[in-house]
Amino acid sequence: MTLTDTILELTPSRKGGRGIVKFRREMWNQAGEVVLSIDIVGLVAAQT
Repeated sequence: MTLTDTILELTPSRKGGRGIVKFRREMWNQAGEVVLSIDIVGLVAAQT
């Protein structure tokens, strides 16, 4: 199994000190077939 995360979008929060990240998580089996694909949105702390 192989798992990758790809960042699709980064948006700073209006309140500062954090941001919104949208990414896609994909998993492939040994035959190279995609067995999982999901888009995730999360709130993360911003680096200063």
